Amino acid sequence: MNKILIAAFTMTFFSPMALAIETDTPESSCKEAVALIKDEAYKEALEEARWCVTALENLLQGSTSELFSDSVAGWKRVDVKQNNTMGMGAITANYKKGNGSLTVTLLGDQGSGGILGGALSGLAKMGIMGAAGGKRFRVQRLKATVDAQGSIMVSLDDGSIIQIQSPQYKNADAALEGLSDFMDEFPFKEINDQRR
Repeated sequence: MNKILIAAFTMTFFSPMALAIETDTPESSCKEAVALIKDEAYKEALEEARWCVTALENLLQGSTSELFSDSVAGWKRVDVKQNNTMGMGAITANYKKGNGSLTVTLLGDQGSGGILGGALSGLAKMGIMGAAGGKRFRVQRLKATVDAQGSIMVSLDDGSIIQIQSPQYKNADAALEGLSDFMDEFPFKEINDQRR
């Protein structure tokens, strides 16, 4: 009898959880939203449409991370990570070359720069983030700044920014000189074009 109760309890409470864990694709969520609109279930359609947008943003974020090349100007990528928190997306890739290391981080709203990314990009463009001892320049026709500590920020057209930091370059001139080959070869333009 106890075994039957335990089995019934397990099936009743844990089976729905297993079914509830699913991965939404943009296609399934968007189709469901349209179906709910046709049924005039607007509140449910709105929630499903939000899931549709989230699934699309995740898809775009994943395809953007694929553009973080395995090798750039002799620098080898050792890892790439994606983080999405409260609508803010970040893709971080770490590279090594000999004893040197560098980190490339794409920051912006999930999927595209949006309001937060636009604010960050605006600050970078104005030079506020690269104040005192920093320089403005362009890379692959995109506006960029390097601050006095050698941190480089490239502004994308959607308002996102790509930050490059390398601990061995401690000032603006050293970073620009030491990372010039990396900057020339990293796919800034492709990432920018994809995020428009």
